[in-house]
Amino acid sequence: MTADTDQPLLEVRGLAVRFGALTAVDDVSYRLAAGRTLGVVGESGSGKTVSALALLDLVPPPGRIAAGAVRWQGRDVDAPARHALRGRHVAMIFQDPLSALNPALTIGAQVAESLILHQGLAGAAAREAALGWLERVGLPEARRQAAFYPHELSGGLRQRATIAIALACGPAMLIADEPTTALDVTVQARILDLLLDLQAELGLALQFISHNLAVVSEIADDIAVMYAGTIVEIGPAQRLFAAPHHPYTRALLAALPRPGQRRPPEPIAGMVPTLAERAAGCLYADRCPLVLPACRLARPRLTDIGDGRSTACIRQGEVAA
Repeated sequence: MTADTDQPLLEVRGLAVRFGALTAVDDVSYRLAAGRTLGVVGESGSGKTVSALALLDLVPPPGRIAAGAVRWQGRDVDAPARHALRGRHVAMIFQDPLSALNPALTIGAQVAESLILHQGLAGAAAREAALGWLERVGLPEARRQAAFYPHELSGGLRQRATIAIALACGPAMLIADEPTTALDVTVQARILDLLLDLQAELGLALQFISHNLAVVSEIADDIAVMYAGTIVEIGPAQRLFAAPHHPYTRALLAALPRPGQRRPPEPIAGMVPTLAERAAGCLYADRCPLVLPACRLARPRLTDIGDGRSTACIRQGEVAA
């Protein structure tokens, strides 16, 4: 759990997602309050995106939520209710805006479609409101470019359009799934600044998914570190960076280039286990320099260690910096 004590907008408890007999996400729990940013980090295959899709009933078949509870504003939400959350209360933007956008509709029409569906606008009112949102997210010459199709815009402008579509619904929470990965560095910075400005203006809760700890460190209030479908460490961002408790968190930080340090980044040996390779014990055991025989016998659960932090490691007391 995070350190925030306010009533959370979103609370996830013991979430598990399975594809047939294979478990992609297991026992994931966290909470997120209005105006707060939760950074979710980890390598590819860690379950970051699947766990977010499950919140909105978007896990592709044959995937399904196998266990756990999702609460929105203090109320449990089942599958139909999760579907109803999507768009109106919780919106999501994706890594590749070109894939997320409809190639057969103009940008303006796609923003207007959200307003028609979720805000009850129609005709000219929807078109003008859509134009207002495109201007709000910084689309240059918005009236002219609203008539463009997705392929006619650059990657950064397409991502601005997807943000306009998401926020036009009036959500209280935004899930941003690797929203800057496909963009060049200068455009990444502009999109991040835009998201933070809109979050402050609208009071949004933001769940920011990334494999890039350096980016997350700049924007997150709290960080959840995921590995092979589980959260292995969660807590306030500053404390987690200052004194990581889990060996995987320490490895992620050691892999970051540090300005002014002579020590080169240290790559993490090995790979995240596939769904079929996930054994009964600690999923990080095969890559961990501190592994003990006991680590392979039972999977450690996320345990409160005080100071608003939790970790899943039987050696966490020895790992802390």
